Amino acid sequence: MSLLISFLLCFISMPLVIKASKRFTSPIKSELGEHAKKAGTPAFGSIAIVFSLIISIALFLSKEQRDIFLPAIIIFFLIGFIDDFLKVKRTSSDGLKSISKLILQSLGAIVISYLIREQGYYINFNSYIYYPFSIFLIIFFVNGVNITDGLDSLAVKSAIPPLVMLTLCFSSLKAVSLIVISVYVAFLFYNCPKASIFMGDGGSHILGATLATLALLSQRPIIVTISCGVFALELLSSFIQIFSIRLFKKKVFSIAPLHHALEKKGMNEEKICDRAACLSFFFSIFSATLLKGLL
Repeated sequence: MSLLISFLLCFISMPLVIKASKRFTSPIKSELGEHAKKAGTPAFGSIAIVFSLIISIALFLSKEQRDIFLPAIIIFFLIGFIDDFLKVKRTSSDGLKSISKLILQSLGAIVISYLIREQGYYINFNSYIYYPFSIFLIIFFVNGVNITDGLDSLAVKSAIPPLVMLTLCFSSLKAVSLIVISVYVAFLFYNCPKASIFMGDGGSHILGATLATLALLSQRPIIVTISCGVFALELLSSFIQIFSIRLFKKKVFSIAPLHHALEKKGMNEEKICDRAACLSFFFSIFSATLLKGLL
């Protein structure tokens, strides 16, 4: 029942959000000429996503899980939505300053890390170890998903395999994972190329924070992180590019992150997204075998 209701909430509300936000369009980066055809695409798909997730979580999760996931979703939605709003208002791809966004993400990560520990997780870990690790993990996931969300359907297709792995391998997290899968699959219906709407930073921040929270609650965060290898590769490509430019005044990639570099080499958007999904399935299967001790 949770699967169906979560899907329908997003599937039905998304056209309403598309209609209401037609004049709030996402700015296109000037260096991405390939994306000129996307100009005019509404930017606030995250509104339908957060609406659907909040109702579904309130209806179908236990109090203990609600007390963790509702704050995580709301806090990181607001951070991402502020960024989206500023971009639309300024008609620029520059929203929150990087340092401001990182500070807000860090504060959000501290709150979620505290709530997880309050529920009895990681109480045997020294707080000097637990908090830096969990805060880093949340920020890693949020920015990994955010950076990956640069092509229609790429971030969601890359996230579904790890969520399926979590559903199958962690029975205590099955209800949450199924709700998140249902909502984002409904969004995917409207985001497949050519997208009718973007989820924006609001949607990618929610997805990243949810994956990080699931990873921590699984108590196998490293294995879950391996299943999200596509996001790690995307984030790594951006870091490599930044360090290379600052240290050696030279680019490693024509443009970062990786999916845009592949576009510049002539690979079409659909092929990049499909190959990322295949790679994500491999990482998820590999993680599941590690978890079950099959290697």
